[in-house]
Amino acid sequence: MFQAVDHPRLTQIMRTWPDEGRSEAFWLVDGVPVIDLDEAIEAIDVPPALSAEELDVLDQVPREWTTPDDLRAIVTAGLSHAAGYARVRLLRALANKGLLEIEDDKIRRRSPTVAG
Repeated sequence: MFQAVDHPRLTQIMRTWPDEGRSEAFWLVDGVPVIDLDEAIEAIDVPPALSAEELDVLDQVPREWTTPDDLRAIVTAGLSHAAGYARVRLLRALANKGLLEIEDDKIRRRSPTVAG
């Protein structure tokens, strides 16, 4: 799985069949499959849709690098009604939509100036 650096909403999954000598690329935008790269490019031009819960979580994520444990404490306090998996799902959705950056066991809210 590869996430585009310049367009963090774009993900490519490459499946290979070594025995058959072939491979196939699958594209996702905001974590949602699209037919091909052309459709992915069109989808990136549309801003990501955020649910009310995603907006609530995004507001809690700091712009500076944060450890997963610290972020978990922040998000848990703000989402006491959501079970652990629901919180993880919301954070993963925000990362898929290019709004969170995850690197070396750290996470932060992505700068709004990043394209895509």
